[in-house]
Amino acid sequence: MTKILIIEDDPMVRENLEEILELAEFDFLSAVNGAEGLAQAKEARPDLILCDVMMPEMNGFEVLENLRKDPHTLNIPLIFLTAKVDVASLREGMNLGADDYIMKPFDINSLLEAIQARLAKQANLVESVQSEMSDFRNRMTRALPQKFHGLLSQLTNSAHNLKEFHEHLTEQEIEDIADKIELTSAEIHHLFINFALYSQLELIALNPKARQAYENKRGSCLASVVLTQVSQSKGSFYRRSKDLKLVLTDTRIAIAESNFRKIAEELIDNAFKFSAPGTQVEIREKIDDHNWSVFIIDGGDGIEPALLAALFPEQSSDNLEKFVIPSFGLPIAKSLTELNGGTFYIESLPGKQTIIHLTFPIAR
Repeated sequence: MTKILIIEDDPMVRENLEEILELAEFDFLSAVNGAEGLAQAKEARPDLILCDVMMPEMNGFEVLENLRKDPHTLNIPLIFLTAKVDVASLREGMNLGADDYIMKPFDINSLLEAIQARLAKQANLVESVQSEMSDFRNRMTRALPQKFHGLLSQLTNSAHNLKEFHEHLTEQEIEDIADKIELTSAEIHHLFINFALYSQLELIALNPKARQAYENKRGSCLASVVLTQVSQSKGSFYRRSKDLKLVLTDTRIAIAESNFRKIAEELIDNAFKFSAPGTQVEIREKIDDHNWSVFIIDGGDGIEPALLAALFPEQSSDNLEKFVIPSFGLPIAKSLTELNGGTFYIESLPGKQTIIHLTFPIAR
């Protein structure tokens, strides 16, 4: 049975609501103030909350703010009950994530219609999220086994060569095989980490309220510092420091440093990994109005059409059945960029060049 939590300090209004819900065959809980209501919401996790705005100890806005901060309660629909609504308070409630307002004294039919509408909307959201997650699991089921099979085959082959031919291998050849085992093991570890992160980002992106909660926590960082540190580290790792060209200025952008660093690490690593030594990897920026853009340019072989189709399905009709995610790096960079209010675009010229163009709002 659908469970509804009533948070109302007026005894007469609270009892009236209880009678209405009982006649409509809803299960219900009641709280006499905001603090008690918040505690009950976290414990019982009702399907919907009816909440007064003006209450002692904790008002309705404070209740809602706390609910939206908790991942266990952030998706519970909440309808405010209030005797007076001005534009400022209405906007405040909606910005915090309120689902509706009901004016006191309320009409029974209007109240029940509002409740049914919010419950139906929540049910549709759950169904949509479940469908999206089913599609996501299907994509992962197709992509992951192929990638892991390839990496594990490399480890198996290297171990076999050491076991069968160690007596005939030179010291350098043994060292080369050991290096290959170490690099392949590191790639498997990196794939596990990226898969977990990508799964988390997919869940956030598919849930509007989780996405809103994520967006509300945006930080800021000095883009040039992060890009310089990451690009110099990657250039040194690939022994291609001379191939690196930076054209950057000091600009603070609206994304937390940890998130921007992850984006930079994945994209700059790809730029070096998939381009030949001696070709340039250029990172340059552009400031336009209130946005900051960065271009990561390499002279590699370009990105496979299947990968571009998977990243930008709205721009392609290519068959994705053959798509294999290399390491989730590009999907993670795209998701992190878009969750932080940015845009992500790839221009790939097969056999010639790849340009990745990111934009972020400038921090104020």
